[in-house]
Amino acid sequence: MLLDDHGYVALLKLYLARAGYTAGPLFRASINGSGGPLSYDAAHHRWEGYCRAAGIRAARRRRGRSAS
Repeated sequence: MLLDDHGYVALLKLYLARAGYTAGPLFRASINGSGGPLSYDAAHHRWEGYCRAAGIRAARRRRGRSAS
């Protein structure tokens, strides 16, 4: 992912500082307290919530490779 907007970079740095992250996955599971990487389903669930909040429809994509 390319992040070249200075405002977004500043927000990301603030998020990392407040979360205390120095290494590892950027988005982590917090429901079980382990702080491990998010599963695909957990990430998709969050994405659907963000889309609902923005008033747009989230399309679910199939996981894995497409047959071609």
